[in-house]
Amino acid sequence: MGVQQSALPTGKLILAAAALSILCVTCLLLRSLLAAGVFLCLAFTFAGATLAVADRRQHSNDLGVLIDQGALVAGEPLELTGVLEQQPEAAPGSFYLILRVEDLKTNSTSRPVVGMVSLLLPVSDELAAAAFNRLELRYGTRLRALATLRREETFRNPGGSSFKEYLDRRGLAASGLIKSPFLIQRLDDQNVWRPLAWLYDWLQRLQQEFSKGAFKCRAFGK
Repeated sequence: MGVQQSALPTGKLILAAAALSILCVTCLLLRSLLAAGVFLCLAFTFAGATLAVADRRQHSNDLGVLIDQGALVAGEPLELTGVLEQQPEAAPGSFYLILRVEDLKTNSTSRPVVGMVSLLLPVSDELAAAAFNRLELRYGTRLRALATLRREETFRNPGGSSFKEYLDRRGLAASGLIKSPFLIQRLDDQNVWRPLAWLYDWLQRLQQEFSKGAFKCRAFGK
């Protein structure tokens, strides 16, 4: 008789598999091979059901899968809540944010999700730059932002790898856009591994000093 995957919660399935495994070992110690074989088969059955339930739950909340299945429309504004996995990466007139998404909201519906996204944040003028600096975003910052996501390329060279393959290689569920720092709400800071946080801070200061030096050289024609 098979075990229906939705009949028991995952915790009870794990306990059942563990209990059957203990019974199997006990029967082996008592040299009851037939009973041990029965308990072993049942333990494998419950263990398989546990893995199937966990896999189904993971995919039901996977951000990339939701986009691929059409549950989320590419380009539709989404409210994302998550934690920055690294320092904001500076680019000309913008920053890139790598966000580990924990929750998303569409219209009035909110749901927990799992997945990493790369978000482009334009900082095109002094007002936007000041707003970005006030946010004090860093590795481990939890934030809420209004963004759009995509997994499909708008154009691909013939024979080139797909945008989805590129995202998958980087461990990303999607890329996206936050149109302005004013669309970001800073929530709190998550506990992070301090040595990595110190390294990010040191690299950021080094980059700032390099940018100042480059600006002075251009200003004085050196």
